[in-house]
This record gives sequence, C-alpha cells and structure tokens, in this order.
Amino acid sequence: MTRSIALLVFALLPGQEPPSFDDASGDRVRLLGATLSSRSVELGQPFELSIMANVPSGHIVRFPDTLVVENGIESAAPVQWRARPAVEDSVELTIVYPLRAFAVGTLTLPDAEILLRPHTGGQTGEGELESAGSDVWIEPWRSADPTSGGFTRRPISPGTIEVEMVLPLSRPEEGFRPRPPADVMGPNWGRSVLALISLSGFGLVIGVSLAVGRMVRRVRDRAPRRSEPVVSSLSPRHRALSELDGILDSGLHTSGKMDVFYARSTLAARRYIETLDRACGPWLTDRELVGRLSAAGANGAAEPLGRVLRRAEGVRFGTRRPDPATAVADLAVLRDWVSGYPPGDASA
Repeated sequence: MTRSIALLVFALLPGQEPPSFDDASGDRVRLLGATLSSRSVELGQPFELSIMANVPSGHIVRFPDTLVVENGIESAAPVQWRARPAVEDSVELTIVYPLRAFAVGTLTLPDAEILLRPHTGGQTGEGELESAGSDVWIEPWRSADPTSGGFTRRPISPGTIEVEMVLPLSRPEEGFRPRPPADVMGPNWGRSVLALISLSGFGLVIGVSLAVGRMVRRVRDRAPRRSEPVVSSLSPRHRALSELDGILDSGLHTSGKMDVFYARSTLAARRYIETLDRACGPWLTDRELVGRLSAAGANGAAEPLGRVLRRAEGVRFGTRRPDPATAVADLAVLRDWVSGYPPGDASA
C-alpha cells in the first residue's frame, strides 16, 4: 500500500504551528503537511497528493477512498496509505491520492478530510479495521454519513498545481500556422537563388528520367524474345503413339517407377480420347470414361482399355504391383487401342 512521494510543493510557513484538532478524549492530532509528486504536470498526466498526519495511540482513522471531482482534477486510482512509528507511541500516517488533471492552468486541488475517534471496544465496524501499528486503526470509508460513530472531521485544503498543455502553445485555440519562408530558408534568399534551385531540380528530374529510360531499353534488348508456339504437324493419333513409345523407352517400368509408368501411359490414351470427344475430359473418372465409350457404341473397343485403366488405378493406390512384363503388355494394349480407335477411322 505504499508509494514514495517525490517533491514538496507547498508547506507550512516558518514558525507556523502545525494545525491540529481535538477529539472526544482531548488528545491532539497534528497535521504535518501535504506534498505533490511534481510542481507542474501536463494535461492528463497522473500525479500524487500526499497528506501526512501524526495520530496518537488508541485512535481509529477514516479518510475518503477518492477525492471529489472538481476544479478540473479527478482521482486516477483509489487512495493508498502507509504508516510508521513515531514518538510517544504515535503513528505518522501518510495518505496518498493518485490524481489526474483534465484542465489547464493553475488548478485548486480538491479538498480532503480526515475523520478521527477514540478506539474503544464493542463499536460497530471493529471487524473491518486494519492496523496501522501502535493501537492506531484504519476503518473503511462509508459514504453514507461518514461522521457517524463519534468521529471528528478535519477538512484539509491542499493548495494548487500548475497544469500545462501537451502541445507547446501559449494559446491552443490559435492552432498551427505555417512558418514564413524567411524562417525556413533564412532572410537572404533572393529570386535569382530560388530560380537557380528550381532549374537545378528540373534538370535533375530530366536526368533521372533519361537514365531510367536508357536502363529499361537495355534490359528489354537483353531479354530473350518470345518464340512463336510450335504447332505439331502430327495427327492426334500419331502424337499419342509417339508419346507411348517414349514412355516405353524411358524405362520407368524397370527402374521401380511403376506408378509413374502407368500414370503417364493412361494419361496419353485419355488425352487422345479427349481430342476426339471434348466431353471425355479429365473430370471423368476411369469408370465413367469407359461407361461413356460403351454407351457411344464402342463396347468391344472399350473393354481392353477398361482392363488397363483398372490395373493402373490399383497401381496408383498401391493395391497392385505388376511386373515389368505385365506393364509392357498393358502399354501394348493401349497402343493397339489408340491405333484402332475409332473403328474404321485411319485418319485420326
């Protein structure tokens, strides 16, 4: 519950007797003073007000949790306190109020107060007391009739604080204004100098533009020219047969890449079918493709293609592992099928 306080802003005058007040038992409680954590703060910057009092042994103390919002100042957090032993079994109590200002100028701090009564047994609220040492107790503040229960009230007027604007303007309502050219460039800048600076800037822009243009042309000349796409003179059937022969010559079936062998060979056959019928595209499954070919009247021609496609599907999912001889035979089936489909058409 303790926090250090930085700077004394106002205090009692030299030789002045510290204020005190009497309670019901006649003991004197001395108000030692008040301090602020800073002489001046910026708008919205938190600061702390500390009130010090010397409380004799055998008393209960009350003080507000927060100060009343007034004069542009409000509490930033609940009150904190600390206590330490003093002379003659008394306690030096320091009450710390975190505050914040939302106005500027010389602001009067909100009034504080301390309530005091003797500590006698059997009184209301004894279970909520918090010990400050030397038989001095702190009782929680009750907003409803805080002076009930024999408390004596002691008002405290802490003083003032200077609050400054965050922006360094003497009159914030004037806002920002641009500085004249003489303040920025100095008073000895004539028209000839300004004209020379303008021409230099214009020449710099032209030079940079020419250099960038030359660089772009050089990169464009060095870039390889795009060649026109080569259109194959082979028919779809001859392209498919040539692709199947290349797959066989690649040796994929003898180098342990049987899945690649079947994937490429069946893809070559399917691309050939798609050139003849655009509806037989890659979105059809192998079974759907064979079914479409059978429905189109190619029942006998679709049967060997279906056997190879089913074996390729098993290889793809790892359920079949044909040997190289079987793979060569399946590729031969695909080659014969491409050569003879569609039946009676030798120009495909």
